[in-house]
Amino acid sequence: MICLDTTFIIDFLNEEKEALKKAEEIKDKIVITTTINEFETMLGCYLKDLPQEKVNKTVSFFNCIKILNFDTNSALKSAEIVYSLKKSNEIVDKNDCLTAGIALSNGCQTMITRNVKHFEKIKELKVETY
Repeated sequence: MICLDTTFIIDFLNEEKEALKKAEEIKDKIVITTTINEFETMLGCYLKDLPQEKVNKTVSFFNCIKILNFDTNSALKSAEIVYSLKKSNEIVDKNDCLTAGIALSNGCQTMITRNVKHFEKIKELKVETY
């Protein structure tokens, strides 16, 4: 199972060459994302005041992919990640910790992102980029 981070989703929706190539590589895998990534992506659409056509395209994308929710198990895993990183004096965006917590608590150990610097600090996670 592979989790798509917000950076990948945005690049894919913008039809960036590297993201499209990576999507082709993983087309036969189980691919998921999280409610956190859905929130970040949709917020970006609204903050950038994108045309309704692009907003609709984004909504359609999320309608076609399995989205994992933030639940009790993911809350516990996310808190464990933040605590572990703080103990090591590492700073990672809280949304990235929430995303990783959701993925890991659901048995997904691979994240596709352009934001390698943050996610690689989470030891249980395999990080792929494009």
